[in-house]
Amino acid sequence: MAGIEPISEQNLEDVLPLIRRYQEFYRVADIEENRNRSFFSQFGKQSEKGCLFGYRAEGKLVAFATVYFSFSSTIAAKVAIMNDLYTEPTHRQQGIGRLLIEHCEAFGRKKGAVRLQWVTARDKEKAQSLYRSLGARQSSWEHFLYTATMAIALGAAFARRYFQSAKGIRRLNKTAGATMMGTGGCLALHN
Repeated sequence: MAGIEPISEQNLEDVLPLIRRYQEFYRVADIEENRNRSFFSQFGKQSEKGCLFGYRAEGKLVAFATVYFSFSSTIAAKVAIMNDLYTEPTHRQQGIGRLLIEHCEAFGRKKGAVRLQWVTARDKEKAQSLYRSLGARQSSWEHFLYTATMAIALGAAFARRYFQSAKGIRRLNKTAGATMMGTGGCLALHN
């Protein structure tokens, strides 16, 4: 029997191979089965965090979608975020993605969300065509990613370039009483 089912501990192992293929599709570098199992096990139909749904055809899961909940300050309301939507290539163009999106929207509404939102890669034109056919509209917002690790790496790269230039050294000496020591980028501040 074909249809949508919530993922729980009873069928979590069935969806893990799909999650792996989804991650491979997006070129995730470090795919870890145990991390996936632990992460996705926290979502369920009764969870306030969100839910993972699978689509079963011919006795096996062939697609999945995840819905997480967040809040929007601009509309002062709870929103549902469809973070993932994946259908096996052999089952695409059969309406499964549409069914999962509609199911996620209805689930979000039932949990108090005023809208379902998601992001997609710019080059996913077939997916965007599906979204438009549902009446979804493209947002004008740009999305950014940030981690402290990124900031530290970018800051260090900037500092190396800046401090290795004579202009940077003169500016630091003038404003902060700093001295560059050697070429290794070691900086000494003094009063």
